[in-house]
Amino acid sequence: MNPFKSTLFTLFTTFILTAGNNIQLDFPYFTTTNTATNITFIGDSSLRNRVVSLTKSTTFSTGSIIYNKPISLFDISTNTTSSFSTTFSFSITNPNNPTSFGDGIAFFISPNNLSSSPSSSSSTTTTFGLPTNFVAVEFDTRFDPRFNDPNENHIGFNIDTLDSMKTVDPIYNGIDLKSGNTITSWIDYKTDVNSLSVFLSYSPIKPRDPILFVNVDLSEYFRGNNGVYVGFSASAEKSTELHQIESWSFYTVGFEPARPRLRSHNVSDNSVSVNTGNEILNNEAVPFTVPKVKPCLTFSSDLPLTIDEIVSDVDDGEGEEFNTSQSMCEIKIE
Repeated sequence: MNPFKSTLFTLFTTFILTAGNNIQLDFPYFTTTNTATNITFIGDSSLRNRVVSLTKSTTFSTGSIIYNKPISLFDISTNTTSSFSTTFSFSITNPNNPTSFGDGIAFFISPNNLSSSPSSSSSTTTTFGLPTNFVAVEFDTRFDPRFNDPNENHIGFNIDTLDSMKTVDPIYNGIDLKSGNTITSWIDYKTDVNSLSVFLSYSPIKPRDPILFVNVDLSEYFRGNNGVYVGFSASAEKSTELHQIESWSFYTVGFEPARPRLRSHNVSDNSVSVNTGNEILNNEAVPFTVPKVKPCLTFSSDLPLTIDEIVSDVDDGEGEEFNTSQSMCEIKIE
């Protein structure tokens, strides 16, 4: 590879790995030390034995946790959106009455900072304890016909309303959300293909196939200079259902150009809740490994050279593989 090509590849790779201030939060367990400055406990949520309890064993208990700092998922200067992945282990049970169920747990992303409105019963929250504006994945354990719930054991994807855009019953995969067993969920949003995937297992090993898949462009919900907040929320309703988060990680990676929407989305009033962990920024001293990505870089047609003129002889024998066209360059880092 000639020096010009090598320099070009290095520049592209540096941009892919660092643009957008990618972050990583990691809570293998929860302690007073790693939550003290990172997480706000709201409502009935509490910390005990390295586990976060979102609710307590009383009726109408509601609680949330939220990561204190806003997270940028949209870079306004470059009009680019980040992908993200989150993994968490949780359990839902009702030791007092196994036949009585609450609302379950929701993971959410919201422009609203619940920690500035500590009352979970305020006008800024809804049934799950969620904020009024949110993107959420709910792990619902109660049938509520008001929100077109399919049953008392389902996963749903929600935007600004508790009426899910899409739901699935995990019992078909052998998973009962209210079994009391530890369940691990992986949620991946890929901005390059506008998709959100939810994986679920009793095992800590990520399944090959998602249990829920949604085609959705979330770029408009991530816009704004103030960033968004991430966390968890739960509500027991008339039951004494307990909701616990045992571990949690969240990271962003890569920024892709935001695509204009063909039509606007009507925002309704609803809410979400929160849980969070340790933050590691790319520009801080502690490094972290960026997962493999396949970003596409689109170049302006008024450039003096086409991509084919800039990059050719694709394989240099060191693992970098280029896939070129007249206007696009796909870089795969092995």
